[in-house]
Amino acid sequence: MLAGHEEYVTEALRGERAGFVAHIVQAQRDAENRVVAGKLAQDPDRVLARARRNLERFQAIHAGATVVRWLDEWQGIIAQGPEAVMRTLTSEAPHAADLRQNSPFAGVLSESERRDVLESFTRHWERRAT
Repeated sequence: MLAGHEEYVTEALRGERAGFVAHIVQAQRDAENRVVAGKLAQDPDRVLARARRNLERFQAIHAGATVVRWLDEWQGIIAQGPEAVMRTLTSEAPHAADLRQNSPFAGVLSESERRDVLESFTRHWERRAT
């Protein structure tokens, strides 16, 4: 029945796998963003100061690029205060997810904290798979 159509089946399976991998990567980023949101709740001045410094640096690096639109939007959200940032970091809205692809929160989590989040996330997904 599939004779001569193996490449189509392989391509379809590859597409499904890519979609699943993208879903896992997004879920992993969401987990990291929730931890960043926790840090924001604990020390909003430090977290927002880091984000502002990152935004200044990113805007200089990417001047004139399309990414500046997202950076400008982050700047406006940060100007609204910690509550607006918290909503954006934890929102399931597609626009918020798109915005987080250009997150100014690099460096808020230490490498050790990032590793802990990723290990916890991996354990969670491994348990779900069994």
